[in-house]
Amino acid sequence: MPAGSSSPPSRELSPALRWSLRLLMTAIPVLFFVLLEAGLRLGGYGQDYPLFVPLEDYPQYLRINPEAGVPFFPVTGTQPGVAETDVFLAEKPEASFRVFVLGGSSAAGYPYHYNGSFSAILREILEVQHPERRIEVVNLAMPAVSSFAVRHFARQLAPFDPDLVIVYTGHNEFYGGLGVGSSERLGGSRTLTNWMIALQRFRTVQLLQNLIASLRRSSGEGRLPDTATLMERMARERAIPFGSERFERAEAILYGNLSDVAAYCRDHDIPLLVGALVSNIRDQAPFVDVFSNAPPDPRWSRVMNRARELAAVGRTAEALEAARMAIAIDSMAASAHFLSGELRQALGDSSGAYLDFYNAKEYDGLRFRASERLNAAITRLESEFGAGIVPLRTLFEARSPGRVPGKRLFLEHVHPNLDGYALMAQAFALAIAERNLVTGEQRPLPPMTRWIGNVGVTPVDMAVADLRVAYLKSGWPFADQPPPPAADFGPRETPMELLAHRFWRNEIGWEELHVQAARQYILNDQPERAEAEYRAIIQAIPFSLSPYLFLGKVLMDQEKYGAAAAVYSQSLHVEESPVALHQLAAIAIRAGRPGDALGYAERAIARNTVDLTARLQAAQALAVMGEWERAEAHLAEVRRLRPDQPGLDELSTLIEKGRRQAQP
Repeated sequence: MPAGSSSPPSRELSPALRWSLRLLMTAIPVLFFVLLEAGLRLGGYGQDYPLFVPLEDYPQYLRINPEAGVPFFPVTGTQPGVAETDVFLAEKPEASFRVFVLGGSSAAGYPYHYNGSFSAILREILEVQHPERRIEVVNLAMPAVSSFAVRHFARQLAPFDPDLVIVYTGHNEFYGGLGVGSSERLGGSRTLTNWMIALQRFRTVQLLQNLIASLRRSSGEGRLPDTATLMERMARERAIPFGSERFERAEAILYGNLSDVAAYCRDHDIPLLVGALVSNIRDQAPFVDVFSNAPPDPRWSRVMNRARELAAVGRTAEALEAARMAIAIDSMAASAHFLSGELRQALGDSSGAYLDFYNAKEYDGLRFRASERLNAAITRLESEFGAGIVPLRTLFEARSPGRVPGKRLFLEHVHPNLDGYALMAQAFALAIAERNLVTGEQRPLPPMTRWIGNVGVTPVDMAVADLRVAYLKSGWPFADQPPPPAADFGPRETPMELLAHRFWRNEIGWEELHVQAARQYILNDQPERAEAEYRAIIQAIPFSLSPYLFLGKVLMDQEKYGAAAAVYSQSLHVEESPVALHQLAAIAIRAGRPGDALGYAERAIARNTVDLTARLQAAQALAVMGEWERAEAHLAEVRRLRPDQPGLDELSTLIEKGRRQAQP
């Protein structure tokens, strides 16, 4: 540049242009993600996860979406099982009472399918207590989910007009889907995790999660044997000390998520019942010891070994003294508390044993059983949001020796047996009755004798349950080694065990399981057991016609005509099938009720004018009633359509004979 020349003056951007550029820079990434989302949707990538979907072949009903739980397992892609037979009418009928149940596997009814859950038993109690109402108890619980899923599902329920929401959750707060110690967690923030759950409806978020999960799988992170149980796959942090930061966070997350549920129910005027958590305290030893210091004090192991040796040879008082010494050395080691509880119980010190067993559970580092701190958080929902707290722990303690729940009511660490689930159902039924939620008036609970026979859990269900529990307990954390291949596991000696294995291997479905069991009983001349199998299907799938017809035939073959008539009458609410109408007409004729028989026959004819069986039955009923011309009109129609119809000539002869005898 020549000397003395000056540089050209700089031009500043106008404010409008600067704002335009800023807007453009902001819009570019937004536009990118909008176009990416649109492209993924147009390309069919990803999916929506509605809570409810129409029931196939029965669109008037809704059921839980079998894939509703998938968003809570973004890493492993687990699809937890759901109660697919729990349905409700899309249009809520008058005089109905609708309940939704939320929670994990204990609320789902593990290891019993459908009829053994406390929600299914609760429905039976309410139906006996309120026969004038249509009772809908819909189980939305699923295994391995935490309160994040409960919160997400509960906050979608108001449009479906629930009369009550029941929640039983907390045992999965550490290792369930998105739990603080889970292999599926999305970080430690409750707010962030709930935002991520809400954003999963976007295909871009699903793509990002799938990419992260794929990278984790390809890197071998957390890879476990193919035979590893769901418990083993879910537990990432296998030692979470009592009172630690992660422990405190789980408590805060449970309370925060349930507070959101309680606030939602309060704002939508939906009654809410929350069950206090209960688990096997007496007969489940702690899984993992966590010590106050690392490394642990070497004296602890020496003293504990001495305590175990003394206990093994029956020197109980000395063993207790050694166990108490171990607790004095390190009070956080759970196994010392458990041994002390066993020894105190043996010496008759029930109150001391009670405290020891609960301490053992509280300090267990592997947190598959909820802490009492979580129960305290649940209890706060009553004073702060008006939720009803159902005292399940208190009730289980009242039914347990020494007030310590154990194998009398539990199958393993947290899942009740049938007696335990029945006790839970009674507790929720009592809470409903005390609050007059069904009719607005006080009604006493029906005695167990009136409903216990309706709980449709049969021997083949028990065989399946035994298989599931045995398999669960054959692997970690109940055993050091992984379980054997599922297809090779368990006994196959009895017909029910063989059927249970076919179901276990997914060769047959739940309904076919019971149909095959019923056929086995019929072949073995055990019709009453066959009845129970078909009744179990009806209880779980009341909208399916075939089990009513199969049960009716079993009852007819036993000449139980009154019971058969009741079943066929029930089936008419599902579908007015010709089989049911024919059988009802035949039973009415046999019982000397020709008017009723004629009514059933005419209903069949109205559905199908060429129903020859129904026309013969109508003719027979009319003949008994002395209406000869109408009877002969039906016979003439049968003769026109099929002159060789079996029974036509015999009935025609009888009618003619009756007519002549009736003439003066």
